[in-house]
Amino acid sequence: MIAIVTGASSGMGAEFCHRLDEKGLDCIWLIARRQDLLQEIASTLNTPARVIPMDLTNRENLDFFAVLIAEEKPSIQYLVDCAGFGKFGLSWDQNKGTTR
Repeated sequence: MIAIVTGASSGMGAEFCHRLDEKGLDCIWLIARRQDLLQEIASTLNTPARVIPMDLTNRENLDFFAVLIAEEKPSIQYLVDCAGFGKFGLSWDQNKGTTR
């Protein structure tokens, strides 16, 4: 059984990796863009970790990940999606041009 954590290189994603480390899993797959930070997180875990550096907003990366899942057919116990998406600016400016 494995856990997959997106956005695993920092913030909530990194924290989830540490919490999942206590679950007795076979492996935790760490996904994010920054390989160096993923390696740092992986080195702190007792559970074996698979570092998968990729940007999930990139279609080619997403296609690669879909093939990886299809080929390996891992037994996924947990999926934690902490991959971030951000907008910057004033909150009241974020929805301009939309209708209700």
